[in-house]
Amino acid sequence: MNTERLKVLQFIVGSLMAGATVFGVISVIAGGLPQPADIRADTLSAIGVVVTIVCAAMSLMITRAQDRATEYALLSLDNESQSDEQLSERLQQRTIIGCALLEGAIFLNLILNVAKRNLLLLLLAAALLALMSFYFPTGERVQRWFAARREGVTNQKSLR
Repeated sequence: MNTERLKVLQFIVGSLMAGATVFGVISVIAGGLPQPADIRADTLSAIGVVVTIVCAAMSLMITRAQDRATEYALLSLDNESQSDEQLSERLQQRTIIGCALLEGAIFLNLILNVAKRNLLLLLLAAALLALMSFYFPTGERVQRWFAARREGVTNQKSLR
């Protein structure tokens, strides 16, 4: 992945993370910081937990499925530059989809926290933000992802 494309993807993921963080700070300022005693199991927290689990699982499953689909798509390519272009496009697509699912769950938990202050909802939002940070594309992560996809293609070719 060329450095220009990597910077664009870093800007996108960083913006998604920053938006969720800023909204989190605003929601705490607007509703006050919940105390440990404010952890309670109610309908809103149940909704937050379910959405968190579903969105985190979907994010992981969809990105894994996209990784396999990328490997199958690369099987038909012979040109290395086509392969790099395809990998770059697919990495950007999987990263944005994975982050968008997590960001949606973060915002829902923060909105629910504004509606009824609950420390559990803030903790869920923070956990999802931490999970989103694993999608942040550093140069090393991108190289490892490219190598893993190429290794998957090699494995698929050897099975044929």
